[in-house]
Amino acid sequence: MMSARAIHSLNLFAALAIAFTAAAQENPEAVLRRAVAAHQAGDIQTAIAQYQEFLRLRPGAAGVRSNLGAVLAATGRFEDAIAEYRIALKTFSADPHIHLNLGLALYKTGRIAEAVDEFAALHSAQPADRQVLLLLADCWLRQGLYANVIDLLAPLDRRDPNDLAVAYLLGTALMHNKQADRGGLILDRILKSGDSAPARFLMGTAKMNAMEASAGEAGRPSSSAQHAFHVSSCAPSLATNASAKGCATAW
Repeated sequence: MMSARAIHSLNLFAALAIAFTAAAQENPEAVLRRAVAAHQAGDIQTAIAQYQEFLRLRPGAAGVRSNLGAVLAATGRFEDAIAEYRIALKTFSADPHIHLNLGLALYKTGRIAEAVDEFAALHSAQPADRQVLLLLADCWLRQGLYANVIDLLAPLDRRDPNDLAVAYLLGTALMHNKQADRGGLILDRILKSGDSAPARFLMGTAKMNAMEASAGEAGRPSSSAQHAFHVSSCAPSLATNASAKGCATAW
C-alpha cells in the first residue's frame, strides 16, 4: 500500500503534468487574438512575440506572417520584415496588401529598384490607387527617371492642381528635365497654398536640386532626406504600412 506522502507526490506530479500539457496545447486562436489586440493597441513588442508564437504553432498562416512583417517594420527591423513578406507571398502571391508592405519596406531600406518592381506592378493592377502612384513617382524621381514621373503625374495634376504632393514631385521632375519654367509654375503653387516653412522648404529644395543638375553637379535629387520630408509633410499616407489583416502601423 502506498504511503500518504507517496500519494501526495503522485498527485502533485499529475497536476504539474496536466498544467504543462495545457500550456503546450494552448489554443492558437487565443494567441492570435492577443497578437492582433496588441498590434492594434500599439504594443509592438507584445505583438511581435505573440505573432511569432502563433506562427510556431501554425507556420503556414501566411496572412499572420504578413502582420508579423508589419510590426517588425514598425520597429525598424526592415530586413526581417522583408523576409516575412517574401515567405507570405509564396502562399498569397497576388495579395496587393503584402506586395505594398514589401514595397514599403524595400523603399525604407533604400532598395529603390526592387521597390519600383512592387509599386509598378501594383499601379498596373490598381491605377487609381493614389498612394501607390505617388510612391512609384517618388522612386522614379530618386532614380532620375524624370520623364517617367512627368508622364505619370501630369494627368493627375491637370485633374487636381491643389494636390501638393503631386505638385512637388511633378515640379521637381520638370525642373530636372530642363523644363524649368513649367516646373517653377507648378512649384509656385506650394507657396501660394500658404507661406509656411514646409512650403518654402519644399520649393527651395526642388529648385536647388534642379540648379545643381543643370550645373552638372547632380543628375538626380541630392538626398533621400529631402524626399523623406515631402513624404511626411505633403503625403503622410506614404509613410503608412497597412498590414494584410488591416492593422495599420505608422512608420
